[in-house]
Amino acid sequence: GKDRRDATTKESTFSDCELESGVKGLRIGIFDGFFGENVSQEVRLAVFCGADALAAAGAERVGINLPSVKDAAAAYYIISSAEASSNLARYDGVRFGHRTNEACKSIDELYKKSRSEGFGTEVKRRIMLGTFALSEGAYDDYYQKALNVCRAVKADFARAFQSCDVIIAPTAPTKAYSLGRNVPPSVLYGEDFLSAPASLAGLPALSVPYPCDGGLPAGIQLIGPAFSESVLYRAAKVIEEAAYGIQN
Repeated sequence: GKDRRDATTKESTFSDCELESGVKGLRIGIFDGFFGENVSQEVRLAVFCGADALAAAGAERVGINLPSVKDAAAAYYIISSAEASSNLARYDGVRFGHRTNEACKSIDELYKKSRSEGFGTEVKRRIMLGTFALSEGAYDDYYQKALNVCRAVKADFARAFQSCDVIIAPTAPTKAYSLGRNVPPSVLYGEDFLSAPASLAGLPALSVPYPCDGGLPAGIQLIGPAFSESVLYRAAKVIEEAAYGIQN
């Protein structure tokens, strides 16, 4: 609900999630662009099995188009990194954040040592990327273009939800990684093209694990319009029951 101290909150009433309402009559949107060649066959099969389960429960499958989502991941990394750079600038070891225990001869040295010790490798990487994107010479070429992509992605989803109620897609192009596997950041970045669009558009989404051969599951992503959480849970329940043989 609305918080008078937080301008980003919205006056909205959430209804109870009626899981037993089912999905009869729901329109399930499928975008072919979410099933590119980098999506494994196991994941494709899992997602379409999920769509089949929804159809068997009374939902209708419809094709949709989301042309701008191909650029969503790139825009997401620029915008999120710019926000990280801006929001974390206050953590300088003086008033906020970790403060180094080493002796410092200047305020600049205090900043450098505190931030170097306090932030991890990935956070530092994003701060540097975001600082560059917000710099005078790069702002228009990177950050402003990313904001334009963000608006286009939101508009595409708004048009898609005129013809469907829920969008089904893979959560990631591969099955879950085994525990302890070392995956390079570049590979992980490349996988965000499936999950970044919903985040960029500010839409609710959830991932349902779907069993595959070998024990590790694939992820089925469900995306809905703003404040459609109850619908997403109903659809997820149908997929979960079909995947794991759960009986009411």
